[in-house]
Amino acid sequence: MRITFTYGSGKGDWDVTLTLASQKTQPRDFQFGFNGRIVSRRINARNYEISFRYGTKDVNIVDPLDLSVRNFIEAVRDRANPVVGASHILNNTVLLKQIYDGCAGLGEKEPWKN
Repeated sequence: MRITFTYGSGKGDWDVTLTLASQKTQPRDFQFGFNGRIVSRRINARNYEISFRYGTKDVNIVDPLDLSVRNFIEAVRDRANPVVGASHILNNTVLLKQIYDGCAGLGEKEPWKN
């Protein structure tokens, strides 16, 4: 599925293209980029090391899920607000609902189902 739209901001309009593809095997491929400069996520399944690759250069990153879980546990322990709190979750839920609603009527079969 390809989704294209113009994102308007105070600094100008940006043409955006999202390309979504079904993939049954894991880890699933993930790429993102700007102006044709594409970065690929790479996951070493043996030890779950995650890196981003651009061209021939790899940069290791910390697993974002691990960071989020650690932050949540620390927030509960310290009686603080986690980085990913209620407002973040609510905003993401609203965005997902908008995407879902925007895909309604694209055909009899939902495009994200195999």
